[in-house]
Amino acid sequence: MKRIRIAVLATLLAASSLVAVPSAAQAATSTGAVTVMLITPSAQKLPLAGAAVAISGPRNYYRITTTSAAGRATFSGVPVGSGYTVLAAQEPGQTPVRLSAENNAVTVVGGSHVWVALKLRLAGSVSGRVLDQNGAPAAGRVYLFGLTTRNSQTAKTDAAGNYTVRGLYTDDFRVTFFSADGRVEKVFRGALPVNAEHGDVPASVITGINTVVTLP
Repeated sequence: MKRIRIAVLATLLAASSLVAVPSAAQAATSTGAVTVMLITPSAQKLPLAGAAVAISGPRNYYRITTTSAAGRATFSGVPVGSGYTVLAAQEPGQTPVRLSAENNAVTVVGGSHVWVALKLRLAGSVSGRVLDQNGAPAAGRVYLFGLTTRNSQTAKTDAAGNYTVRGLYTDDFRVTFFSADGRVEKVFRGALPVNAEHGDVPASVITGINTVVTLP
């Protein structure tokens, strides 16, 4: 009886080992590769290094990497499936500022190499100067809030009271100044239109959005 049980166990173990290790051919047909290529709004190659690129999809699949000097990033061994999302975003501090982009309808076919082109559009910007009631530079922060997109960006005033807020989507923005000590808040534009959706240069580089604030 013991000999029979040992023989049965040995057979089961041998069978399980064969099932557990897929062949190279099986692995090749169960995964694919995805390459993300950054381009400009006019479909020109964008050689932007260091941009963050992420892919997410079925069964909580998620990976992230950065672009090469050619503005590309490749994910290999991605499981076969549909409904993958790829997202590219410029790293903070890189100029000129470009808006993030994504494609949420990527399908991976076994043994295939999928190319996804993502357009990184140049964002709009708003600049100006903030002075106090005596004509001196006002220290603080200018905050822009998109009334529709809810996109928000902020920038500090410099020693001369100048500011530049970058990374703006197309929207009407409320422009608010907050003093450095937090005691003064002033909305000085209620709906400033910004358009940064088209072309290889920002459609809106808005200057001269100035204000005078009364400081304690």
